[in-house]
Amino acid sequence: MKPKNQIVFTGIDIKNVNINSVVKFFCFMIVLFGIVLVSEGSYGVYKISGYYKIIEIAKGNGEPTPNPIPDPEPNPEPSIDYVKPTITLSNQGIRLTIIVRDNEELSYITYQWGDEEEVVIEASGDDLKYIETETAIPDGENTIKITAYDISNNSKTEEKTYKTVVKPSIIIEQIGGLLRITATDPRQIEYIEISLNGQTTVVNAENESAEMIHEQQLPIGESNIKVTAHNKDGQIKIYETIYLYDPE
Repeated sequence: MKPKNQIVFTGIDIKNVNINSVVKFFCFMIVLFGIVLVSEGSYGVYKISGYYKIIEIAKGNGEPTPNPIPDPEPNPEPSIDYVKPTITLSNQGIRLTIIVRDNEELSYITYQWGDEEEVVIEASGDDLKYIETETAIPDGENTIKITAYDISNNSKTEEKTYKTVVKPSIIIEQIGGLLRITATDPRQIEYIEISLNGQTTVVNAENESAEMIHEQQLPIGESNIKVTAHNKDGQIKIYETIYLYDPE
């Protein structure tokens, strides 16, 4: 007994095959396949605004239904800059260098010594992210305030106090047998010491003054003199010389 549903191939004589019948058969299958796709739904691709979008062909009416694939995201909003400028200070002697840097363009900086007039420096040149300027440190103890601004209105302020070491100055004039000694200091002279031929005299300032004048009588002949001026900060200045007084 032969098994059920068994197909026995007995061979085909290709000379007897009808070509027209084969072509019609395949055309029928293509049409049938198209009907199935329309009924079950299929997909297509179209281009819009420079992007390719996938759509689903809906069942039945054939109208395209957008596939739930999101459109390309629009350009993101520009980020807001919150980075403040940086301020670097360095000094050589009484010269102070101010350097300001930022991650974006600077607008301007200001600096002010104590109650003096404020100075404004605007960003310029090829590198607008960098400002460098110099200022002289005033004598004595002074505080500088620096503020930097960038184009996003971020600001940074720094304050620093500098104390310069200033020594007094001494001027001595000989008028006949008289020496006129003038000691000055930008802040205040405390006192002077006068050593004349080994004998020392201390002369105190009468008030809080930046200058004091003292007159010293010279003996006849040659005199060795040493004058030491002391200021309020404890700094001193020494002046030594030899004077000759001959009244004849």
